[in-house]
Amino acid sequence: IAQQTRPLYVNRQVLWVATKSAARAQELSFQRYSLLKKLNKQLPFVLKDIRFSFVEKLLFVQESTYVYSHKI
Repeated sequence: IAQQTRPLYVNRQVLWVATKSAARAQELSFQRYSLLKKLNKQLPFVLKDIRFSFVEKLLFVQESTYVYSHKI
C-alpha cells in the first residue's frame, strides 16, 4: 500500500490519502474500515474515517515528499 499511496493531511479526524490510480483509491475505500481499525490501534489520536483520492500530479518520488498536518 505504501508504494502507491501518500498521506496528505488529517482534518476533523479524517485522514486524506492520495493514490496513484483511481482504481487503487476505490479498492482502498472498500478496505477503509479495517485499515482504520489498524491505524487507530497505533496512533496517539483517533481517526473517524479515511478518504482516498486519485491525485494525478502528485510526485511519488520519495516518502518524504508528502505533507502531513495533524489538527485535533
